[in-house]
Amino acid sequence: MARFGPAGIPTITKPRDVVKGIEDVRSLGLDLMELEFVYGVWIKNDESGLKKAIDIKNKAKELDVFLTAHAPYYINLASEDKKKVQASIQRLVESARAAHWVGAKYVVFHPGYYGKLSRDEAYRIVRDNLARAVEIVRDRGYNVYLSPETTGKISQVGDLEEILRLCEEIDGLWPTVDFAHIHARERGKYSGENAKEIFIKDLELIEKIVGSDVAKRLHIHFSGIEYGDKGERKHLILRHSDISFEALAEALVELGLTEVTVVSESPILEQDALVMKRIFEEVLHRKGLG
Repeated sequence: MARFGPAGIPTITKPRDVVKGIEDVRSLGLDLMELEFVYGVWIKNDESGLKKAIDIKNKAKELDVFLTAHAPYYINLASEDKKKVQASIQRLVESARAAHWVGAKYVVFHPGYYGKLSRDEAYRIVRDNLARAVEIVRDRGYNVYLSPETTGKISQVGDLEEILRLCEEIDGLWPTVDFAHIHARERGKYSGENAKEIFIKDLELIEKIVGSDVAKRLHIHFSGIEYGDKGERKHLILRHSDISFEALAEALVELGLTEVTVVSESPILEQDALVMKRIFEEVLHRKGLG
C-alpha cells in the first residue's frame, strides 16, 4: 500500500526532535518521514552519531514509519571545478552513511546545474561523477539507493528524461519524481483538464525506461508550487496551486501503481500529507480497491 508523510519533522512536533517527529507521524496516521540533511548531515560519523541513528532506526521500525533522506542542497555534480565535484560526492557518501545507519531507503538529491555547459555536456559530467559516488557507496556497504530528483528550475540538471536516463545507465539509483517540480519546470504541465492523461503518459514513460518494479514503488515528492518563466519559485499549500494530486492519484491507481511512497513538501507538511492520503484512499474506494 502507498505510504505518505512529511519532508522533515512535522510542524506540530515539540520539541524539534527526530524521534518525537516519528512518533507524531505515526500518531497522525501517516507512515513515512524524510530526514532532512539539506543543510548538512547532522548524524555525525562518530559514536554519538551512531547512537542517535540507532535510536531513530529503532523508533521507525517499532512504529512502521518508512524513512528516506534528503542530501545537502550544496551538490553540483556538473561543476567544472574538481574540488566542488569532490565535495559534492563526499556529501552524497556522508548522506548515504547516515541513511544506512538509520535504515532509510533513498537518499534524494539535486544533481547540479547546467551553467555554461550544453545540456548534453552537463548530463555526461553528472553521469560520470554520479557513477563514482555510487561505486563508493556500494564499496562501503551502505544499503541505500542514491535517488536523483526531478528539479524545478530550468537552470538545473534534472528534467524527467534526464533523471530516468541516469537511473537506466547507472545501477544503484532509484528515481525521485517530484511532479510539482516537473509542473513548474514545464510551466503548468499538469494544470489542464487532461491532467490525468498527462500523468499517465509520464508514468508509462517511467515504467518503460526503469521498469515496472521501480514504477510500482516509485518515490514521489508532491506539493503545490508557484512558478514563472525560469521554473520553480516556491512550494505552496496544495489548495493554493494549479496542480491536482487527485489527477495523479487517479493515474497511479489506474495503472496499478499503488505501492508508491509520497513525501509532502507543502509548507503545511503533515497536513497536506494527510490530504493526499485521504484523496488516494478515496480514489481506491471509487475504483473498488479500498
